[in-house]
Amino acid sequence: MLFRSELDGRMDVKQKRAWIDLLVRARKDSYKRWGKEDIHRGLFASFEEEAEGLLEKYLDEVEAMRAEFRARRDRVVEMISRMPLVRCTPPEGSMFLMIDIRETGLASEDFAFRLVEAEGVSLLPCDGFGPSAIGHLRLSLSASMERLVEACRRLERFLRGLNR
Repeated sequence: MLFRSELDGRMDVKQKRAWIDLLVRARKDSYKRWGKEDIHRGLFASFEEEAEGLLEKYLDEVEAMRAEFRARRDRVVEMISRMPLVRCTPPEGSMFLMIDIRETGLASEDFAFRLVEAEGVSLLPCDGFGPSAIGHLRLSLSASMERLVEACRRLERFLRGLNR
């Protein structure tokens, strides 16, 4: 999960094992898709050792990235929670935030188009993701903190203009 509890700073042994198992399964699935089931099992054992070594080598960078995404998520959620007509639920393990715009009375495509026209902020309408996503827009947390804060300021200005 991208965002874990604030109490633990690094992956514990169980989480590390889960990541290694996931990487090994992904490698096995990749070989199966290409019809190479006859690959010697030793290849997967060596890949497991390689995955563990890489995870250990880059764990500090991974943890720093997770902390940065957590900070972005928390800041954006905090800013959106003060805005009129919208709400969001903090994601637990995603780099995307779903913003519920149903109270605006606008369809998500119309809202997104008007927002980009008025404020230059592009959010993805989520209606195509299924019935539970209708009336939501998706915001990516992959932008810098500065860009996300500015996007939130522009979103709030747009929403306040709708309220008039």
